[in-house]
Amino acid sequence: GFFESTLIEMIAVLFMLISGANFALHFVAWRKISLAPYLLDAGVDGFQGLQETIETRIDVAALRELKTRTGKPPVVVGSVSSVTTMPFGTPDDVRADVQRCKKLAEAKGGGWLLNFSSSLGPECPVENIRAFFEEAGKGE
Repeated sequence: GFFESTLIEMIAVLFMLISGANFALHFVAWRKISLAPYLLDAGVDGFQGLQETIETRIDVAALRELKTRTGKPPVVVGSVSSVTTMPFGTPDDVRADVQRCKKLAEAKGGGWLLNFSSSLGPECPVENIRAFFEEAGKGE
């Protein structure tokens, strides 16, 4: 695995508990270092709150190429942006992003809980929220 000693694994888990795994992922993305394999090796099975449209971008498609300890792709919760797409996009932008997430999930046989990347603020248009749920509920 990625960990050479139990001490390093304990430090990684402690860091996740203190700062949150998603904060850690965004911090290391900003530093151009991939921490995701280490987190998965420490036993993390998935990630939530992944922002794909900001400076510390997390590439969800690349993240899904990695494997958990059980050999499966990590579960993703998200990843329609609550920072850009939901508050500032159009309903068509939201629908397109929902479709993108559905296709990524389908390509890996599931393991995706479609949601916003984080909570929505009051600036989010009701039309975009409606578009999200309508598109999410459509069968293929």
